Formats: sequence, structure tokens, C-alpha cells
Amino acid sequence: MGEGGGGRRHHLTLESGEHLLRLYAYKSSPLRTGLFYFLSIATFGIFRLVLHWKQKWHIAFRATRSTFAFADFIYIIDDHDVEEFHPIETTRRSFRAPPLVVPGEDGSMREVDEIRWFVYRRLHYIWVEREKKVYDDNDEREGEWITPGDVMSQSPPHIFHEAISKGTGFNEHQVSQRLATYGLNSIEINLRPVPVLLFMEAISPFYIFQIFRCVFRM
Repeated sequence: MGEGGGGRRHHLTLESGEHLLRLYAYKSSPLRTGLFYFLSIATFGIFRLVLHWKQKWHIAFRATRSTFAFADFIYIIDDHDVEEFHPIETTRRSFRAPPLVVPGEDGSMREVDEIRWFVYRRLHYIWVEREKKVYDDNDEREGEWITPGDVMSQSPPHIFHEAISKGTGFNEHQVSQRLATYGLNSIEINLRPVPVLLFMEAISPFYIFQIFRCVFRM
């Protein structure tokens, strides 16, 4: 579970399963993004390689500190100090598709115009705003990041009793709504091709140093 008042904060601590995650909100800009790709191309990938080695430099160059209500990138540090930097995606309600829904505090589902989410270690995290919204001068909203498993664990027992007593399960409309929110109830494991694994290993600082060492000795 996350801490309260998340929409107005830059840093949150999230308890997800057995892990304790530290989350930091960042926001990019067209200027920073354009400059990032320009320098990566102009230096034939050397600039991008350096940022690949230095995650904090990558974050400092690509984005600025933000709050979770308006962030489009999230910086994650787990309880073993492993760092990852992920984009925050947005799914917006389309005209022909069923309305998007998010879980309420009482276990019910309520309709929203958009859903913000990110994927971390195969888990789908969605941003759920408080039903009783609290606004400040910057219109920053309260909310939290949550997984489908956390949602179900918070649901009151009567939600499950009612579903069982009806004996019908979800109808097609409800299923399509939940698919749009959570995706398929499966974990797809896409294995990286061997050439990609070799390339990722070859661009590590150790092997790059060895290459330069051999070149200078020639």
C-alpha cells in the first residue's frame, strides 16, 4: 500500500507484496527529450551509453522533479537498492470502447476518463485518485499507486459474497472494462534474443574499458 496524499508529493514509499519500493516522480519536456535524442545521434551513441551506465545522470537529463499527479516518468528503488526508470503511460477513454473503471475504496468500480499506469517487474500499477478529492492551489490530486492484487485484498467481504450468490460472474461489458484497466490476467515472459543479451553485456563499463585498453596497446 502507498502513503496518503500521493498526488502532491515527489516521493512515496509503496509496500508491494514482500517488497518495499521507493518511488520518485519526474516529468519530461519536449526540449529535454529532443536534446537527448540529438546528442545520442550526434555522438554516435556514446552520450546514450554514458547515461545507460549512470542512471541518475539519465534521470537528471531527461526529466525534472515533479509530483505524482502530473508525472510522466517514475524512478523506482527497491529494498535492495536496485534502480529502474519507467515511463508512466496513459490510457484515455475512447468513443466506441467501454468506459474505463478503477476500484473504489468500498470495492466497487467507478468510471473515469483516463487511467495512468506503469509496469514494474511484470506487475501493472495504476494510479487511483481518492473519491473525495482534495485540491490545492495547483490542482494536484490525492491518490496512490496500486496493483490489482492489492485492490482485491482491500475489498470488503460482501463484494465476494454478492458475486457468489448471483452465480453469474461478470457480464461481457464488465469483463471488457476490467481488461481495459488491468489487462489480461497473465504474465508474458518475453525472452531476449541471445544477440541482445550479448550486446547488453558488451556495453557494460568493464568490457568497454577492456576494449579501449586493447586499442591503446596496439
